[in-house]
Amino acid sequence: MVMKGCTFGKRLRILRKHRGLTQRELGLEMGFPSPSAEIRITQYECSRRYPKQSVIEQFAKVLHVDPAALLSNAAGNEDDLLQSLFWTEEIAGIEAVEACLQYWRQLRELRDYGALTPEQYLELKVTDPHIFLQ
Repeated sequence: MVMKGCTFGKRLRILRKHRGLTQRELGLEMGFPSPSAEIRITQYECSRRYPKQSVIEQFAKVLHVDPAALLSNAAGNEDDLLQSLFWTEEIAGIEAVEACLQYWRQLRELRDYGALTPEQYLELKVTDPHIFLQ
């Protein structure tokens, strides 16, 4: 599956739903004024508005995720993924790429064989996946 244009808004919507929050509830937890709480979240999710870094960090805190899980600098298609792998290899070495791929395969197998639910799998991806590579 190619996830074209995996924007901040799409990630926000996925994570909000994963946490079982409505747009209004998330907006209120973010501290937005009640009359505009739902509208603000809608604007972010529809990419009509992009948050400042401080707001991204607040979203991450409220949603209990690593801020990187909200950023749209990850691969959205095969070409982006290859470029990410090439540059990771260039900067961190092939060992880093292989370690990441091995970890990803292990998580996928746990999910595929039922040891992790899809919700648990998503949770591992969006919290702090780096701790498992240490």
